[in-house]
Amino acid sequence: GSSGVKLSAADRMGSEAQVTMARADLLPQLWAEGVLKRGTSVVLEDQRRPDQPGPGTTLDGRLRLSQALIDLSAWYRYDGAKENDRAFMARGQAALEIAATAVAEAYVDLILARALEEARKSDLAMARELVSLAEAQVRAGLAENLAIARAQTQAAVAEGELLVQENRAARAEITIARALSFEPTTKINATSELGPELCRFTGIKMDKLEAVNRAVKDRPELRSEDAAVLAAEVSARAIKYGYTGRLELFADGGRIGPSWNRTVTTWTIGVQYTLPLFDGLRRAGQIDEQEAKAIKARLNGADLRQQIEAEVHEARIDLISAERLMATMARRFELAGKELEEARGRFVGGLTSNSDVIFAQQGMTKATSESLEARAGAAVARARYARSVGSATAME
Repeated sequence: GSSGVKLSAADRMGSEAQVTMARADLLPQLWAEGVLKRGTSVVLEDQRRPDQPGPGTTLDGRLRLSQALIDLSAWYRYDGAKENDRAFMARGQAALEIAATAVAEAYVDLILARALEEARKSDLAMARELVSLAEAQVRAGLAENLAIARAQTQAAVAEGELLVQENRAARAEITIARALSFEPTTKINATSELGPELCRFTGIKMDKLEAVNRAVKDRPELRSEDAAVLAAEVSARAIKYGYTGRLELFADGGRIGPSWNRTVTTWTIGVQYTLPLFDGLRRAGQIDEQEAKAIKARLNGADLRQQIEAEVHEARIDLISAERLMATMARRFELAGKELEEARGRFVGGLTSNSDVIFAQQGMTKATSESLEARAGAAVARARYARSVGSATAME
């Protein structure tokens, strides 16, 4: 539903129409014509005296049928139109890949925003619980009023961070609605979690060579450039073979006469050969133009191939790094949880002030955010790796 996909579909409609028009030159042509005319004419009754009757009226109605027997230029024009259509079809597939990647990244960002929102809610609940604990400690004479102030400050910070994440989640929802061409106010029910299966596709563990080979085979941008080269080459041949002319069979039949009730049937059948002799060097210029297009498409294809190979290597490096970072952040999250639990137990037991708990809670908040962001980064890296090898639309 994205605008890029819709625009590509419109371009494809135009290229299919070009194929239809090119094919028309190879199919039979049938048309009807009717003529009503009035005027004078010269009739030579013999070689010595012309007779000039008139003015008079002539009615002429007939059907004409023609069929090309030999027209090499038309055949090549048809082939060129088909190659051009293949190029536009590949561009449409590239638009799908781009749209799928954009939606995947927006979807991951939405899940991340909502996960962070839930984490901040937990932080706020924990901070409010810490306020209650501090108040209980003060009443029991185990802590000073400063502990309550610290806990309240931390609760205010947690509340502010929750507001930030609620805003981020709302904006992320608008972003993915826009990527899906929905109304900005559409509610998106994102049911996935930031797990290792998000944005995964078949072949995620491919080695470098296999990934590059797959990209060269499956990336639609390369297929588009290859088709553009063929289209330009075939179009150049179509123009060159225009010099060979066109041989066609034609037939027409109808009735002609001075009035409706005085017409007679006439018909003609024959073969016609048309050969262009001089066109002001128009064809030479057209041939040069198509050959220039072919050269440009080859250069673009070679540059694109190198770019795609670089994208595959970069995406693979990013994916490996993101998965390692995800594992590291998961371990840090686990340790931060243990630290918070230990600090909270010591504070409840009156062995330390709540400053240690607040410090541990801040560390837990940071570890939670970094763990979630690392998981989201890994999902985005998987999406971009899928895009690099031409498999964005196959993501789960």
